[in-house]
Amino acid sequence: PDVAGGSLDDCQVTKLGGNVCEVVREGTGATSTLFCGSMTLGACALNPLIALMPPLIKGCDVAGNDPVVGPLLAAMTAEAAQPQMGSATILSRMADLLTARLIRCWVNCTGTSTT
Repeated sequence: PDVAGGSLDDCQVTKLGGNVCEVVREGTGATSTLFCGSMTLGACALNPLIALMPPLIKGCDVAGNDPVVGPLLAAMTAEAAQPQMGSATILSRMADLLTARLIRCWVNCTGTSTT
């Protein structure tokens, strides 16, 4: 968090499968693991909640008190640190769970009505 951002051009990117990649950027600070992603919602997701959502939700801003997000991120970190057969699929499913939890956290933090 205290390091200025940089370009992906300075990173080593290894495709692990599907749309999952490992991005490594060497530095002098402590080792960090960053999970990021995006999702596209199909026509079936015309829920009014979608229209209220911001274009970006930072997990660290909304999930501080969620009992599931921390352990889920730890499990994702462990899976990414030692990839095995099926790791890309497992990480993708964990990302689905993480997305659902973060949306719930966002709703709870903002008081947005879900009805």
